[in-house]
Amino acid sequence: MNAFQLVRVGHGEVRKVPVPTPGPNEVLIKVHFCGICGSDVPRYFSTGAHRMPITIGHEFSGVVEQTGDNVSKILVGTRVTVAPLIPCNACEYCERGLFSLCENYGYVGSRQDGAFAEFVVVPAANCLPIPDSVTLQDAAFTDPAANAIHALWKGRISEGNIVLIFGMGTIGLFAVQWAKLLGATVVVIDRFSEKVNLAKQLGADFGFSSSSDEILSQVRTVCSVSGVDIALELSGSPVGQEFCIRAVRKQGRVVIHGISHKDLLIPEKVLDVFQRGECEFIGSWNSFSAPFPGKEWTETLKNIGSGHIRTEPIVSKICGLNGLRSAFDEYRQGIPFNKVLCSFD
Repeated sequence: MNAFQLVRVGHGEVRKVPVPTPGPNEVLIKVHFCGICGSDVPRYFSTGAHRMPITIGHEFSGVVEQTGDNVSKILVGTRVTVAPLIPCNACEYCERGLFSLCENYGYVGSRQDGAFAEFVVVPAANCLPIPDSVTLQDAAFTDPAANAIHALWKGRISEGNIVLIFGMGTIGLFAVQWAKLLGATVVVIDRFSEKVNLAKQLGADFGFSSSSDEILSQVRTVCSVSGVDIALELSGSPVGQEFCIRAVRKQGRVVIHGISHKDLLIPEKVLDVFQRGECEFIGSWNSFSAPFPGKEWTETLKNIGSGHIRTEPIVSKICGLNGLRSAFDEYRQGIPFNKVLCSFD
């Protein structure tokens, strides 16, 4: 079969590899759609994967082609989306149902071969059947949309909150929709005006394409109080992290969900205001809860099916395996893509 593999840092290519065989508790999936995740970009260009060469890609949907001997609940022909984290089910966190915190997890597309391939093998327990109201293309967005609601739930979002979302990547654009669905007023910031405008089309009440002190003052004016209730940081940048810390009101909550690759040095005066305001700094990681893969995933599929969560406006580009290399290069050039999907249809 054909697969797009990360051969070494900065270099991916389409290769011929054997079609994998499912083990007793696994299924073989014929992939239909797989998206480039924001985490794939640094993996491709700087950090690499846990082993290379490796087939990357973990945001995907497909149809079950073959099942292992012990698999009875997932039938051949079932349309599925797949949770990429493979919990060990043995550590203290798995035993408590905190699967995002698993200490010995596997991961499709970074620790084992992923879904930028015609076929992929995954545990049957990681498969969620796709409702009839959800297309295979829509279902490939389940992972990032589930990440967005996980982060907002970590921030204890409630109706009437003012929520700042910093970073309008795919997760950010889903976070806008979730926050509006939950009754919040939404303020967004991204360095690309195109992404800010799209966020407004998806429901954001206010949007800015800068993170300057002037913008901070405007955000506070929008709030009519000392700051926002929740600041959700999704860019992974120190600029975004500090801005979110400065933007929350007293007893506000900063949720860090964007993956950071740089140090965060908080100025003394900013930390002082944050501490004296009794604000909260909350870590958020991935999208999983009990029963695995969690309510984040089931709620996402339900709300995509109902039309409350939209995916189509987030798609910037659809390509085949042979277009992935140029798509990654365009990400590196700073072209303001949202989601690039690889299609096998």
